Amino acid sequence: MENLTKNKPTLIMCPGTGWSGTSPLYYTLGDYNRYCHCGHLKENKYLEHIYHYNKGDFYTLDKKKVTFRRVMHEIFRDNEGEEKFMEFGLRNRPAQVMYTSGANSHWDKEFVNDFFTQPHTWEKYINYYKKHWEAVVQNGEYKAVSDFSVNNIYFPEEYVQEIARELQPHFNVKILITCRDPVRRAWSKNQFRWFQRKKRGICKDPYHLFWKSISGCFKEGGQVHLCGYGMDILTLYTEGYRRWSEAFGKENVHIFAMEDLWERDGEKYGGKEAMAKLSEFLDYEITEMFPNVYVPEMGSNAPKLPLLSDQWMSDQLDLSHDQQQCARGIMNKSYTEWEKVFGYIPKQWIKHEDVDIPQLTEMTLEEISENLREVMKIDPGCLPTSKEGKEQLEKKLFHT
Repeated sequence: MENLTKNKPTLIMCPGTGWSGTSPLYYTLGDYNRYCHCGHLKENKYLEHIYHYNKGDFYTLDKKKVTFRRVMHEIFRDNEGEEKFMEFGLRNRPAQVMYTSGANSHWDKEFVNDFFTQPHTWEKYINYYKKHWEAVVQNGEYKAVSDFSVNNIYFPEEYVQEIARELQPHFNVKILITCRDPVRRAWSKNQFRWFQRKKRGICKDPYHLFWKSISGCFKEGGQVHLCGYGMDILTLYTEGYRRWSEAFGKENVHIFAMEDLWERDGEKYGGKEAMAKLSEFLDYEITEMFPNVYVPEMGSNAPKLPLLSDQWMSDQLDLSHDQQQCARGIMNKSYTEWEKVFGYIPKQWIKHEDVDIPQLTEMTLEEISENLREVMKIDPGCLPTSKEGKEQLEKKLFHT
């Protein structure tokens, strides 16, 4: 198949969902099928920078610019033969997970330096991908350019609409949203959050953090808030799909279950029906799938593939069957909303069994606290062990 859009560059955006196979999707489309290339970074998060810059949130920008500086150091380092690694927690991950090699020789250092420096503007973002498209698509090496900044799925609705208004006049924008079993995805993300907090010495129990998170309670500005079925915490894929499809048009958004796309056929990855739908959406035949540590789900026994260390490093601990079912009951809306919108629940997703866990919508803090106590009866191992944690439990102040 051939991309029929001749007038505007094609920009593939994968706004999410994190911990749902975005890295193997990135390698599938880029390395394996030579369809799209991201430029310097798989996730440049530039749209986040525009968002915070336009809001005047320079505190957040100051924290984020450290990553930009580190990336630029890697891009322009003198020793080209040196093996590149980027620190992640207590281990090193191959830097290809974050930034791309090859197809970047065309960049001018001054142009890149300006791109990664304030002010962060729409003009810079548009010019970056147009310049990259001219270099890697017009020479026939790839068919599209891409941005896999996965936190974009959670942008406010009005900002998603602004993104569409700014980009669609310049690009043929195609949106890919990959989704994983909600409980397993939430557990992987929780382990990543726990890993980062453990490193800083502020959280010792990943299970307690998990139950607090999916119970929909957080603390901000000294006040305890209930987020109920928060879009991120409880993995409401349908809300992200609604925001992006309403802004860009349903015909420009392709959402799919990760497990369907990477369904195993013997030793080979790739569900035929899901691959055919992806190929039709891209107007480009996808013939081979990059491996995916999450398929089949093996938890802490997953293969330690170097380029997918961001996957298996977030799956070092396991939930028991009872724990999975407890979380499945709490997060049931994530599954029922998917079925309501798409007409089915992927067969590889966790099946719902009767577990007596109350639903958490519209609960008071007191009710959240009592629910957590019920969860802890099922999973005593998730009780906090530190003195501070025990005091928080007694005071019913659950925050992450």
